[in-house]
Amino acid sequence: MSNADTLRQLHREHFSAYNQQEQQAIELMGLLNTLNNQQDVQVTLFGEGLDTSSTSRVLALHAATAERTSDGQPLQIADTLAAVKAIAAQKSLTAARIDVGQLINANKDIVAAIEEATKSSDQASVNNASCDVVLYGFGRIGRILTRLLLSEASTDKGLQLKAIVVRPGAEGDLAKRASLLERDSIHGSFTGAVKLDDANNGMIINGRFVQIIYANDPSEIDYTAYGIDNALVIDNTGKSNLLSNINNEDKTVPLAVEKALTQIEDLVNAIVPKMKLGGRLFYIGAGTSGRLGILDASECPPTFGVPFDLVIGIIAGGDTAIRKAVENAEDNANQAWFDLQAHNISENDVVVGIAASGTTPYVIAGLQECNKNNIITGSISCNAGSPLSLTAQFPIDVVVGPEFVTGSSRMKAGTAQKLVLNMITTATMVQLGKVKGNKMVDMQLSNSKLVDRGVKMIMDEVPVSYEEASDLLKKHGSVRKAVDYYNQ
Repeated sequence: MSNADTLRQLHREHFSAYNQQEQQAIELMGLLNTLNNQQDVQVTLFGEGLDTSSTSRVLALHAATAERTSDGQPLQIADTLAAVKAIAAQKSLTAARIDVGQLINANKDIVAAIEEATKSSDQASVNNASCDVVLYGFGRIGRILTRLLLSEASTDKGLQLKAIVVRPGAEGDLAKRASLLERDSIHGSFTGAVKLDDANNGMIINGRFVQIIYANDPSEIDYTAYGIDNALVIDNTGKSNLLSNINNEDKTVPLAVEKALTQIEDLVNAIVPKMKLGGRLFYIGAGTSGRLGILDASECPPTFGVPFDLVIGIIAGGDTAIRKAVENAEDNANQAWFDLQAHNISENDVVVGIAASGTTPYVIAGLQECNKNNIITGSISCNAGSPLSLTAQFPIDVVVGPEFVTGSSRMKAGTAQKLVLNMITTATMVQLGKVKGNKMVDMQLSNSKLVDRGVKMIMDEVPVSYEEASDLLKKHGSVRKAVDYYNQ
């Protein structure tokens, strides 16, 4: 065979192989859309969402997995397709998030993993039930909320925009409002399609019918007459119920935390013995989750009088990311372990990964490396049965349900994470003897308010005057030492 013939044959082979992969990608994209639209099942590849808009993007995402697989070879799209077919065969599976990349890489039984996801999704589906939303007002804020609620709405779970209440307008009002939604001078064109339904006085936005109701006050409307049940009315006019509606959502968070108390207790019971042996507690996270870990860690020294390196918060992207988001930092699956090694991480320490979605590659990979090195791992997630929860030895799942603003995990999820972090460090410090009764006897006296509080704590413990207690505190430097000296 001549060299020219060899090259022609090589061209045909490569073209045939790529064409086969494209066909597999097309089939995969169809299955992913069906799972997402009909069952609210989202499939990821090492935490990355699989783009269903382009076969080339799907193939490129697979090629990039070489950096994350144990053998350094990219995952084959044929393997992903087989796994997703197995997932699609489970018709009872709903409201689940499954990372097929991690399952394939770990050589896990796909069917067994799906059955486990089915069990965990039972609770998730309850918390991820649909909620009818009515917007009061359609100014710029109202239009932004509409975009957020409907730009990617593809399931019947979570917040469902059913109606918009506006004051009565002139002829042609409906068309004018549709035009304003489609084209915004600041935020640009709307991603999707907006059609008018003049007969029913509504708009069809990305396939969703949204009723336009004319009224001066949303409270005077019988929403059930429009087929809307238990409506969550969001007043974006700034006049009445916006803050109370947010507050009503926030009230559900402590109840969600209560359901996770046993998991929190298990993690605390694992942390305390390690700290008694000289170990430390590390938090790793990205974005809001990372910032919350740093916040909790930074509060421990002044509150409990412990060294600044006893509880350490690490955020993807480094300290810069505390105030300014660092692009793609959370997708770096290798960096977390490097960040932990910079602190000489050891078997005496405990590492807790924080991620609302439970799918952040930075956090998951960090815990995986800790597991390999016999380091105790915990996690805090707001998605039951997430990849992060399956990775951690002591997972904490606080399922708070849909956010007031869809996808804004700094709201209920962030509140839940902070409550759990408060519990972890407070319960740990109490067991380490850093609290006496309910008093911070080892707190750092960093300002006059805390000095005054310390003086009064001493007066509560021993029979001395304010002046005597103040002298004791100045001499010994802490409430504990002052009281111990007096009682010796």
